[in-house]
Amino acid sequence: MGEYAVLSMGAEKINGQLLQYFQFHNDFINYAFSAGVFGIASFFAFLFAPLVGALKAPRDSLFGFRIEIILLMLALYSISGLTGGTLSHGLLISLYAMIGAIVLGAFRDEAIIEEKAS
Repeated sequence: MGEYAVLSMGAEKINGQLLQYFQFHNDFINYAFSAGVFGIASFFAFLFAPLVGALKAPRDSLFGFRIEIILLMLALYSISGLTGGTLSHGLLISLYAMIGAIVLGAFRDEAIIEEKAS
């Protein structure tokens, strides 16, 4: 394969050296391989943080709904991460965190929100 073909596939040339970008197309293996034990631990912490937040939330009438949405989001991102680099893209990482924050912050009963404010 010629140098220009490799450069067009995502490789970089730094100080005359040809550096290739490699991806396993599996988020779990990518994070484990590129960042080691700390990387895979922080990856799982990021994935499961919304679930932990939902489990620690008040047990109001929307508690089950929050858990279901977070579990669905976790399952979708985990399954899609097995076959591609879903969480290797900044936009999708931001979307995962934002949806988790919206679900945890917006879906609450009014009485509990007012109770905590006073």
